[in-house]
Amino acid sequence: GCLNGAPLECIEFFARNYQGLLKQLDCDGKSPLHCYLEFACLSTRDHIDNQSSVSSSSSSSSVAYEHDGAHETSYSNIKKEWDSSECVNVVKVLCSAAPETVRVKDNFGLTPIDVVQHFKADTVPDSSEYKRLNEIYQALSKVNIHLYCKEKIEMMRRKHHYK
Repeated sequence: GCLNGAPLECIEFFARNYQGLLKQLDCDGKSPLHCYLEFACLSTRDHIDNQSSVSSSSSSSSVAYEHDGAHETSYSNIKKEWDSSECVNVVKVLCSAAPETVRVKDNFGLTPIDVVQHFKADTVPDSSEYKRLNEIYQALSKVNIHLYCKEKIEMMRRKHHYK
């Protein structure tokens, strides 16, 4: 994903000028939001692991997650310094430009919210990682609820219009 690790300003530029591309899906059915969230969640885990590690080993680590036994993604050597507020802002920018991608299921049946929930379920509650993932989850949920309300209002208007 070209958005992975990009500064917020670059993503804002992309969202303003190439909004349609943020709705495109890759060969795995993933939107740029899916890809960014995988990166952000793995970066969170990598950042926490690096902070808690006392080893000075320079060996590369590979992180993977599975869903129903199917290998979905793997990243190696994630080095980006974690910035929780920037990540949430990136998610908000991506959602603002293409809110419907919050509900898009990839080829594995996962929405972006599912991706975050998967990582949250695998963390210790009240840990800094969990709190960071929860911030992302809250931002995505807010967009999802907004979409639901918008659809509900439109449905009620149509129903009222046909009476």
